[in-house]
Amino acid sequence: MLEVSLSGFGKARVWSRECPVDPVKPYNGIALEVSIPRGGMCAYGLLGASAGLHHSGPGCEVVAPASGRRWHGSLVERIDEVRVGLPAELVAPVQRAGAAEAERTGLETTILYDCAAHGLVGSNEWVFGRLAIALVRVTADRSLLEDELRLRGLLEELEAR
Repeated sequence: MLEVSLSGFGKARVWSRECPVDPVKPYNGIALEVSIPRGGMCAYGLLGASAGLHHSGPGCEVVAPASGRRWHGSLVERIDEVRVGLPAELVAPVQRAGAAEAERTGLETTILYDCAAHGLVGSNEWVFGRLAIALVRVTADRSLLEDELRLRGLLEELEAR
């Protein structure tokens, strides 16, 4: 796991080959977690994806479970109640943002959004859409995981509105 402090007071964590909400389950994907201060609240999300492992052909599919058990260990656990999974109202925004970015980058594999956690207060379409886009970019260019400067740049784009 790599932890990154972002320029605008946000924080991010990146996992490769580990789903932080279920670390004992074998996982071959990438997970991104962000905490982005916005006025009197903090936007939060954790989203993970694996590429082309279960399906063939390009596209995006959300297979993360719906909201479930409480998860301890998040970046915002002291200020928000974080639950494993992705609420139904966030599935379509993740799928739309991911599909649009996959088309824009010419990604020729299926992205499975299969690991997620959300805050009851701080999670929204905006932050999960940004996470979906970032995961497509990392999947399209896995070398980002080995270049901390470029990865930091990608994560700092999550803070921009």
